[in-house]
Amino acid sequence: VAGLKHNDVKRKHAQQYERAFVKKKLTVLLDRIQFIAAARDDLKQAREGQLVQQIELDEEQFVEIVDDNIVKGVLGDLDVEVFNLRNMFTTFDGDDSGKVTLQELVEGIVKLR
Repeated sequence: VAGLKHNDVKRKHAQQYERAFVKKKLTVLLDRIQFIAAARDDLKQAREGQLVQQIELDEEQFVEIVDDNIVKGVLGDLDVEVFNLRNMFTTFDGDDSGKVTLQELVEGIVKLR
């Protein structure tokens, strides 16, 4: 019985660490996307003070951002393989709007994990 309780405690700590790790990595990812978006001329919305959650990426913008080495590294840390960027765009564009919001991106990453 003591061994089972010990395993439950270890599992609980692992889950708490996992949540903290994922939250930290998602924060790094969103900060990097905002940085890239602010540097692009066609994403004026980020520079004009629009909330980062409201940024929408078309397929070209999505591919450019996901192809960034830092973004690839963070996605790798989150166990999300980056291999076919065009198919990834379709996966993350849950409402078929032709745009991926950051909320859709985060939700997609969480589901892929």
